[in-house]
Amino acid sequence: MKLSDAGELSLLEILRKRFGKRSHSIVLGIGDDAAVIRPQNSHMLLTTDMMVEGVHFDLSWTTPFQLGFKLVSVNVSDIYAMGGKPKFLLLNFSASKDTTLEFFSKFFDGIETAMKRYGISLIGGDISASEKIVLSATVTGYAKKFLARRGARAGDRIYVTGHTGDAACGLALMKGLRRKIAIEQGKKQKFPLPWEIVSPLIERHLMPVARDSQGFIKAATSMIDISDGLMIDISRLCRESKVGALVYADKIPLSNELQLYRRSHKDRYIPYG
Repeated sequence: MKLSDAGELSLLEILRKRFGKRSHSIVLGIGDDAAVIRPQNSHMLLTTDMMVEGVHFDLSWTTPFQLGFKLVSVNVSDIYAMGGKPKFLLLNFSASKDTTLEFFSKFFDGIETAMKRYGISLIGGDISASEKIVLSATVTGYAKKFLARRGARAGDRIYVTGHTGDAACGLALMKGLRRKIAIEQGKKQKFPLPWEIVSPLIERHLMPVARDSQGFIKAATSMIDISDGLMIDISRLCRESKVGALVYADKIPLSNELQLYRRSHKDRYIPYG
């Protein structure tokens, strides 16, 4: 069945039934003109991101599940980067009239899986029609103490919470393969290269997991999400903090999988980020 056959009201009712359960902080959720929440005695954080077909994702190698999971993760990552805890999700979904109900359902499977992982609730949004798939998510959260980009000081050390370059390498691999890999199934799949090497790299691109900052916010002076790449985002942090940065290339943490891939593909350049 196509989405145009189901109609907007039917789709909204599907979502209302699926995501109707709510936390005690939600007074009124999906189904009204606006959601109503009980604010906590903390700073409220808000972030939003758009994902446009052909610009931010390619459906020739991205499954709807992966798309839904990633949309939530990239927004949650921004809340974590401020030292906060994510709580609520608003979602806008726009697609062509030929988009199937199966795509819609699997997309929200990915949304729901990510919501459970991060402990957040869907409280509303909108559904519309467009020539291409256009997605927008807004995540709100709370922080008793938030960390901005402007807090860095001369003499601070620079840390990253994981390995850099994996997502860029995963993207390069998918561009070369140009077919869907259902990484979310957790099963070994056919691939031109050893699965043990490529699967973590592909997953980092297709289904990135945001890293909770609660374990180190007490020691940090500033933080930033580096989804646009280490060099770009560290420049942004330095600009806001009015400081410079000295980065030693040999100190940048690279995963074992990325290093194994690079050693076997020395003629190919995989950028950091």
